[in-house]
Amino acid sequence: MKITSPPTDSEIALALRVLEGCCLLYSQYTALAHKYKAVKVLLNILASRGPTEQRVCLDALILLMLDSPSNQMDFD
Repeated sequence: MKITSPPTDSEIALALRVLEGCCLLYSQYTALAHKYKAVKVLLNILASRGPTEQRVCLDALILLMLDSPSNQMDFD
């Protein structure tokens, strides 16, 4: 299956909510988020998307940085 269109606002918001849930359930996901530079991706979403994604993005950023010095340093 080849995806030809960019994701919709609701698809991005849903994906971010799934990321939040994973981080809440398994603390190892915050380390994986650091490995794949998720904080930088979220900052890009925050700067370039609409209010729906921005709201969810802020929630996800807080969860990624909670008890994760490496993700906090990525935020700086």
